[in-house]
Amino acid sequence: MKIVAADEAEARFARILTEVRAGESYTITLDGEPVAILGPVAEPLSRRDELRAAIGRLIEFGQSHPCPREELKGLIEEGRRF
Repeated sequence: MKIVAADEAEARFARILTEVRAGESYTITLDGEPVAILGPVAEPLSRRDELRAAIGRLIEFGQSHPCPREELKGLIEEGRRF
């Protein structure tokens, strides 16, 4: 990880972003104190992967929080009234 002062980072921002895209990380300092870390992001998930993960979490939640059948029917009927 490279260290760069905020004013230098501002002056060289385009070059720093090019290096970050290539995998480099930077600690940005202000008055000699670290204030931020700039680094590459993880590979973004596709929309399909995000949806699969969300569905998986919903299934896990449902399995860990069972709702008796009669209670579920009552909740459905209650929702229909609105």
